[in-house]
Order: sequence, then structure tokens, then C-alpha cells
Amino acid sequence: MRKWIAPAALCLALALLPLGAQAAETGPQWGTEVQWSYDEDTYTLELTGSGPMPKGAPPCASLSYVEKLVIGEGITSVSAGAFQDCSDLRQVSIPSSVTSIGDQAFYGCYWLTGVAFPGKLTSIGRQAFSDCGSLAAVTLPGDGISIGDGAFYNCSKLATVTFSGTASSIGSEAFSGCGPFQCVFHRLVPL
Repeated sequence: MRKWIAPAALCLALALLPLGAQAAETGPQWGTEVQWSYDEDTYTLELTGSGPMPKGAPPCASLSYVEKLVIGEGITSVSAGAFQDCSDLRQVSIPSSVTSIGDQAFYGCYWLTGVAFPGKLTSIGRQAFSDCGSLAAVTLPGDGISIGDGAFYNCSKLATVTFSGTASSIGSEAFSGCGPFQCVFHRLVPL
């Protein structure tokens, strides 16, 4: 009987070993419409689907190293705290379908250097990009955008903020603690 136990245990152990490293990891589907995948070769986290992003975004810490985030067309919002403290995140692509970015969505993403904001964006939440110390320039599109309190607080390298439309409100300390600062308005609206 002992002769059969050792080979059976070895076969079981080999069956449980992964056959090779997977280049992409797929995550759960949130609700019924949004899911994510992570590519270990390019350090890219991609969200696909439609509708608002539910709470509980994939935690950056458990995905080894996230350098690039691609939010797919059809997703309409970035949830509060979704990518907070994703310290290795450098680039974010936000599609035109996104209309709101939640409170502290990218808080503490120090190495974030670039964000492309969509034309339909209507609100950026409180402290959404606070402590993104490498963010140097921001272009805010559309008309009637609301910028929450401390939205870009302590973005020490932020030197240029360009408004291509009008802002309905700019919260307290929205740009406090930023670098030598310049605002560019493409269209001024009389008060």
C-alpha cells in the first residue's frame, strides 16, 4: 500500500502547481457590469464594462505593481477611494463616458504624472488627487465642472491648470500646496 501512496501524493502535488506564470490576472465582476484585468508584463490594470464603478476597486497592493490604469469606455464614474495610495501608479486614462470622480479616488498616488480628463466630466470629489506630488499639469474640460475641497491639495509639482470651459464651483483649498502656479482660462464667463 505504501508504494501507491507516495506516487499518488506526488501526482496530487504536481496537479496543484501552476503550469506557468500567467501574463494577465482577471478579477471579479462588480455588480453586473464592470470587471477588471491586470497584465503583469505591462503593469496595466484595465477596467471594462458599463455603468458606475462600484466600491471596492482592485487593491493596488495585491496586484504587485500597477503603473498604468485604463478605464474603459462605458464606465461612468470612478468610485470614492478607488485607487487611493496606489503609489506606483504613473498614468491614468479616463474615457469620455466618465462624468464624476469620487472623493479621494486617487489620493496619495505620488508618482502619477498624467491624467487625461474627459470632456463630459462634471465633478471631481474632495481630495480626489491630493498628494499626487508628481502631477505637473491638468486640463479640465467641459462646462460647469465642480471641483471639490482639496481636490488637488499638496500636488507640489502642479504648475499649470487649464480650464477649457467654466467651473460651477471650486472648493476650499482645491489647489492649495501646489507648486508655482498658473491658471489658464480658454473662455472667461462674465460674473
